Amino acid sequence: MKRCPICGAHAVEEANTCFECLYRFDTLSTEDVSKLDLRPRARRPEEAVPAPATRRSFSVELRRGAARPHCIDAPLGSLYIGRAVFNDLVIDEEEVLRRHAHLYRLRQGVFMELLSATAKATINGQAATHLSLIRDGDVVGLGSCDLLVKQESGPPSEQD
Repeated sequence: MKRCPICGAHAVEEANTCFECLYRFDTLSTEDVSKLDLRPRARRPEEAVPAPATRRSFSVELRRGAARPHCIDAPLGSLYIGRAVFNDLVIDEEEVLRRHAHLYRLRQGVFMELLSATAKATINGQAATHLSLIRDGDVVGLGSCDLLVKQESGPPSEQD
């Protein structure tokens, strides 16, 4: 686990972005990070992030050509996509990298993070950026596959 130098949140080692404040870990040098105050800041109640088990879920419907769609649920609000077998959704195509993208749900909605500089994806036919917000019903393109993203319920309310 590593810690975000901006907000103090914990993140897995392979994460490129802090899920709390969307800080990119590769933007500061080691010397710059050592000068920062890394003490956890006090959170206001409205900033509280639900535990992974209580995060709202979403699902992805995988569509390949004329084949029957296949639905994958992300009950904990996180889904890794890539060609390697350790991903939650495996797409065995040359255009898809071993660890291609990470879809995750936050209060603002579902985000897609491309996990490599060479990873390419589209959202509703438009080229996706490194970190993109995905709305309910958006179609994510990876290789020759289309993923229809469905949010089971709206974003968590202020009371969640």
